[in-house]
Amino acid sequence: MGGRARYITQEKVEAELTLKAVAMNLLKAANRIGLDGQGHG
Repeated sequence: MGGRARYITQEKVEAELTLKAVAMNLLKAANRIGLDGQGHG
């Protein structure tokens, strides 16, 4: 039972790290688009 719980926890941690990485990429893309828009505007 403990092994299964540990596996679930690991999955949750990996999912969180993936979501954080995606969020970081989205922020970078948004900043790039925002800067481009201001520069051209």
